[in-house]
Amino acid sequence: MKNEINRFLNGFIEAKKEAFGGNAFGKFVRNDIPRAIFETGLLDDKEYLVSGSVGTGNWAMIPWVGIFYKKITTSATKGVYIVYLLSRDGKRLYLTFNQGCTDISERHTRKETIEIIRSNARKIRQGIDPRGFIADENIDLGDNLKGLGEFYQKGTIFYKEYIQGQVPAEEELRRDLSKMIDIYKEYIKYSLSMSGPGQDPVPYGGGDEEVLENENIKKIKQYISQKGFMCTDDLIESFYLSLKTKPFVILAGVSGTGKSWITRLFAEAIGAGDHYEMISVRPDWSDASELLGYVNLDGNFIPGMLTSILLKASKPENTDNIYFVCLDEMNLARVEYYFSDFLSVIETRALVGDRIVTSKIFKENSFGPDTDGEYRETYGNLIIPDNVYIVGTVNMDETTYPFSKKVLDRANTIEISEIDLRADMKNNTDTSGTEEPSVLPVKNDFIRSKYLDFKPCYLQHPNEMNQMIGMLEGINKALQPINAQVAYRVRNEIAYYISYAIEEKVMSFEQAMDNAIMQKILPRIQGEGQRIQKAFAGILDVIIPGRNFLNEDDLLKVIDDYIISQGSDYQYRKSIRKIQFMLEGIRSNGYAAYWL
Repeated sequence: MKNEINRFLNGFIEAKKEAFGGNAFGKFVRNDIPRAIFETGLLDDKEYLVSGSVGTGNWAMIPWVGIFYKKITTSATKGVYIVYLLSRDGKRLYLTFNQGCTDISERHTRKETIEIIRSNARKIRQGIDPRGFIADENIDLGDNLKGLGEFYQKGTIFYKEYIQGQVPAEEELRRDLSKMIDIYKEYIKYSLSMSGPGQDPVPYGGGDEEVLENENIKKIKQYISQKGFMCTDDLIESFYLSLKTKPFVILAGVSGTGKSWITRLFAEAIGAGDHYEMISVRPDWSDASELLGYVNLDGNFIPGMLTSILLKASKPENTDNIYFVCLDEMNLARVEYYFSDFLSVIETRALVGDRIVTSKIFKENSFGPDTDGEYRETYGNLIIPDNVYIVGTVNMDETTYPFSKKVLDRANTIEISEIDLRADMKNNTDTSGTEEPSVLPVKNDFIRSKYLDFKPCYLQHPNEMNQMIGMLEGINKALQPINAQVAYRVRNEIAYYISYAIEEKVMSFEQAMDNAIMQKILPRIQGEGQRIQKAFAGILDVIIPGRNFLNEDDLLKVIDDYIISQGSDYQYRKSIRKIQFMLEGIRSNGYAAYWL
């Protein structure tokens, strides 16, 4: 095989200078290389097909030679297979375990296609030993590749690189191919196990392709957009997943970005507009009396604003309705002072029958004398009903209080910081005189939590949960020196968030994990000095494996170079950008903080 591989590496660039039709190099790739592969004795031609291509009608940007298990695929356009890929400049040849992308790309956008093939690759890597091959998508087929060349790179599962002039000995080449065939056989066995008796193997790592657009979320976004709110990135998707994970979400950002507006519009979009209440937090709140209630000087219990809403939502005729409570400017007062009791109760959620219940909100002595027992009868057994969702909006500036870890641990904190003053100018649709946008009529089970414990998530999504835990273990190792590790509560809520994202096809694992790091981990980090920078370097080593950020002196420059090299398309974009922002804080004023 060494002669054929050397000729493949050395001959393509020169061959491209010649006419395509009838070219001897094309015949060599289509005929001689497949013959040499079969002559190794590693493949049975009854089960496998080997074919090569330098293009159809014109020279290809990336010529290839593929090995296909016939029951999975006989085409480079679909399925999973072994393929040698030659870089555009002809200097590098990659032996890869890869996947066809043409069929997927014809039915999806570029971004969706990349998400799907990355998800497929991740699932396969989790289930199969790489046998010494590199397990990422960082092959270098050339700069600024588009179309199939880009998809070849993003879809790579395992690979080894051979460099022009440095091709290893024949024995090593055959050993590499033998190990890659072993990987293929293990994949085939796995695929057969996923298929029914007598059926062909499942063609992808997880079976069906992931269509990463939830139709209900799409309708909600359409409603909100028609109401004039320009949502950036995946705000609505993350808001929905966060509510489903836990009925307490914090929306944070500078004043005027629409935090309370988005809460109200989301409620309207799902038919809960009549059950939306805003409670404006006052700076003088020092306990829960305004929210939950208090006993006045006459000994009468005065229910708080939140208590009245909880009581209404608890009525049997209302249990399927969704109730939203917006605590506006939540951190004008210290959240721990007035909301601590509620946060403690929400942690007691448990599934009883088909309802989620909590412990009682009020203690026995909460109602004063209550000689007639009226207040105990009305409010004594009140819990947080599972159809009430609390959204706190917060402005992070010098006029407000920061959050404690107790609060951050108990909520998903979604930052709204991207401001596009031209966003509504870009939408040229004239909606004047048109009908009201349509509402998505749903019941409470649309956003009610399904998971309240980690184990069901693990049983349902073992691969994703193992990957998540592995990443969290690496992140905890980075956070240990600054005493900011996450524990079981955070682990569980990230697991719930990812499980919902996957099950409802809202976003990919990588997108969900990126949001989880942003919403549950990075807000906990603040401080100054080298320990904080090392913590960030450790986190980056987890989300960008293989870079070894801990050994870098100028972390900001390395991040800048990485972002430039990746263009607009790289994983964990939000987390990397936020870490970059926090490191810039250390450089400019000696202190790292999450908030603007």
